[in-house]
Amino acid sequence: MARNPVLQFNAGKIRHRKLVFQLAIFCIIFFVFASQLSSLEASLDALRQADLSIVAVAFLAVCATFLAAAGAYSALSGFSQSYLSILKVQIASGFANRLLPAGLGGMGLYTFYFRKNGFTLPNATAVVASNNILGILANFLLISTILIINPHYLDQLKLPDAGLGTIGIIGGLLGIVAALLYVIRNHRFVRYMLDSISAVRVSLRINIRTLVAVVCSMSLTSLNVLALSLCVSSVSGTLPWTEALLVLSAGTLLGAVVPTPGGIGGVEAGLLAGMTAFGVPAAMGFASVLLYRSLTYWLPILPGLLAFNQLRKRYA
Repeated sequence: MARNPVLQFNAGKIRHRKLVFQLAIFCIIFFVFASQLSSLEASLDALRQADLSIVAVAFLAVCATFLAAAGAYSALSGFSQSYLSILKVQIASGFANRLLPAGLGGMGLYTFYFRKNGFTLPNATAVVASNNILGILANFLLISTILIINPHYLDQLKLPDAGLGTIGIIGGLLGIVAALLYVIRNHRFVRYMLDSISAVRVSLRINIRTLVAVVCSMSLTSLNVLALSLCVSSVSGTLPWTEALLVLSAGTLLGAVVPTPGGIGGVEAGLLAGMTAFGVPAAMGFASVLLYRSLTYWLPILPGLLAFNQLRKRYA
């Protein structure tokens, strides 16, 4: 069968734009890291002289993030699964998330786990999607609270000015997408998506389970922020918890758009840029990022691999 040249052309344009976007992101990352090379030796010295007692507390905070994340999933699943089983899946995600970008490995692993334990595909997808939504909501609530208490941080946030024309175009595109979904609502994939959205709405109803999940999500974010702040303190730097939250949010955002497993490269660049914005010396900032990412990215891989293999054998 002959291929449609129009479709081939459009697919080529999409790939080209994606490549340009990715190259732009990598250029930004390269620029951030290149600007820190002059302080590399000082950063390594700071790492060698790091306060191990503070690093140990940061390590405990990172370990506690797994407990909080498992608690959120347990609540969203209606406490229908053993907490220890969900905790094992969360530990396994420490390996699975290193296989695919944007956390897709862990999301796929959780979807697989819930499917194997009696959930329909839309319901399993809804639990995973609800967890991601609550994670964003928790981060938003924490940042909003900080900006209300310390509004001077707004001076350091430079948001693009979207005119009415841009807003109108975005609104029109969303309307077109909604109309198309309505027209093709009987398509199998669209029915699955609509079922998943309905399941998400059910999962996020205001009840004790949702409140527990919100608390766990906020605890997860807070613990990660605490670990980052402690990593800075361990190398004799200073980054208060409130500022660490904004820095971590910037790093997570950049890591989410970088097509690398676990956002490697993007997260580090975002953290470095954020620390520089808040006055952390370059050497201490670089050392702190290396230490933090060692605790949160590299250290969970081995226990995650062991837990992943156990799950694979169990459900093979």
